[in-house]
Amino acid sequence: MDSELVLMIPIVAIVMGIGMGAFVVYLDHRQKQLQYEERAMMIEKGMTPPPDLPAEGKLVTPEDCLRRGIIMSFLGIGFGIAALVLEGTNGPPAWLLGIPAAIVGL
Repeated sequence: MDSELVLMIPIVAIVMGIGMGAFVVYLDHRQKQLQYEERAMMIEKGMTPPPDLPAEGKLVTPEDCLRRGIIMSFLGIGFGIAALVLEGTNGPPAWLLGIPAAIVGL
């Protein structure tokens, strides 16, 4: 009985994870659909709908993306150098900075 329960835990976790993701996508789609219907009704009644706003309130320019990419790259390089420096010491293990270096740098 216990082995069946142990085998069901990962299956339920995977199914619930995928289900929650699909539910979030559905809710976002439904919200956009309602916004489009509202705009269509305003146009049909002769009203001028407000301009569409981006999701975050401001547009992301290519310069913003480049700036963030450069910052993340140099953070990864810094974490990597710190991991190499810690490799030869008796302090904390170097992998504590090696893993963030790989994640942030890539």
